[in-house]
Amino acid sequence: KIYDFLITSSYEKSVEYYNIVKPKSIIETHCLDYDLSIKHKNDKSLIEEKYIVFLDQYLLDHTDFIRMNISFNISSDKYYSELNNFFMLIEKKLNYKVVVAAHPRANIKNYKELFNDREIIQAKTPLLVKYSEFVITNHSTAINFAIIYKKPIVFFTNNDLKVTSYNYLAILFSDLLKQNYINISGLKKITLDIKIDNKYYDDYKDQYIKKNNLESLSWNIFYETYLKRLN
Repeated sequence: KIYDFLITSSYEKSVEYYNIVKPKSIIETHCLDYDLSIKHKNDKSLIEEKYIVFLDQYLLDHTDFIRMNISFNISSDKYYSELNNFFMLIEKKLNYKVVVAAHPRANIKNYKELFNDREIIQAKTPLLVKYSEFVITNHSTAINFAIIYKKPIVFFTNNDLKVTSYNYLAILFSDLLKQNYINISGLKKITLDIKIDNKYYDDYKDQYIKKNNLESLSWNIFYETYLKRLN
């Protein structure tokens, strides 16, 4: 495609993935998740005690999967039972509670019941990740916040998810970031290595989030870089 402007977190990656014809003006900023981290820069934690954040994907009822006619054929009872058992083992081992960062599109009216009365917070994912001890997810674009704030990540699967093509993302990201990948089906005890490798986090950030030192919002950078010259 031909554009007058390309606003991107990585021009090289954009060209590699999308075969873009070089535009007249290339403005390299950062991904929009970094904008959110800037907006929440001075916000305080929503939770007083130490906690772990679960990045909910609304996996069994996500509208994108419904729209694409994708069904995982996974029992809801089994899925949440295994998740809650996993959370309980972590809470007992580390003495941190698990807080659920509900997916923005999720209908959370029954989430308290599904997650065994754990704290549910929606539309505050950047802040929840920022002040967490570490993050749990199968895979989520919100891992960008874990990279930005340098939080360890535990990627999980279960026996049902493991046989789906979707699960390759959890394996891919866990390998890319050198983070835990664990099957929670039938889990009775847990061993985790809760730490990050700065090299892999920094490489990911450079390629997919930002590779500059600019600390302005993306549209401010666009304005300062180009539009202001027209005035």
